[in-house]
Amino acid sequence: MKTGPMKISFILLAIVLPGFLASPLYALTRGVLLSPTRVVMEGRERAAIVKIINPDVQANTYKISLISIRMDDFGRKIQVKEPSKAEQSVMKMIRFSPRRATLGPKEWQTVRLMVRKPADLAPGEYRAHLKVVPIPDQSSKPGESKDSEGVSINLDVVFSITIPIIVRQGQGDVKIIPGTPSLKKLDKTNTYSLESRLTRQGLHSAYFNVLAYKPSGSDSVKIGELKGLSFYTPNTFQIVNIPLNTLPDLGGIIELRIQNLETKDKPMMGSWSFNLE
Repeated sequence: MKTGPMKISFILLAIVLPGFLASPLYALTRGVLLSPTRVVMEGRERAAIVKIINPDVQANTYKISLISIRMDDFGRKIQVKEPSKAEQSVMKMIRFSPRRATLGPKEWQTVRLMVRKPADLAPGEYRAHLKVVPIPDQSSKPGESKDSEGVSINLDVVFSITIPIIVRQGQGDVKIIPGTPSLKKLDKTNTYSLESRLTRQGLHSAYFNVLAYKPSGSDSVKIGELKGLSFYTPNTFQIVNIPLNTLPDLGGIIELRIQNLETKDKPMMGSWSFNLE
């Protein structure tokens, strides 16, 4: 029995299955940029603006929505499929517009956020995530070609972005305290890291850097760092691995510094020294 040509179309978020690489492959990548990458509204702040930027050479249409995200013990962010009643109430508290935008190459669009707090809102922190994802254009397809068996593959590779929208009610604070680090070897390479269990105290989440130093005479040498970490409520601990840019003699004193990225006037959240055996 003779069959006609077959066409396969895919919408991928990140990666192409290796088994398809033997067939003709045509990829159209759709991306998005957001600025800022984190929104915090506290005190009397009730509104904010996020800019959506189309970085691509073709026009894109973007879907804009609010989702709930939780953080596991290693700082990984996981989208919640079935938000709790508390998470749903936070998403109802945050209004935004528009919910869809079509942007030409290199164009941008503002998304306006507004918070309506209930009169009886308890002190603390409330969080949802703004998600922006390009919508594949079904009427616009990359060039097609067929192999000897009449198979062609079109890929529309889509990269979405989520950013936290944090609403704070009343007074609160946050403190991050690292635990004694231990030396870990990464995979089967000669790359090492310092693993530490961080503890969060206070009502707020944190946005911070972790820096590792080794005393050297009267000075200290930075041997590793992790930048732009988030530590969400209600989690109270998080395990981090600080990649080392060198492997000095790690016996003796190791210093871990926490830099708060939210406060410019007091960036140093604290410094702790440990005796690494």
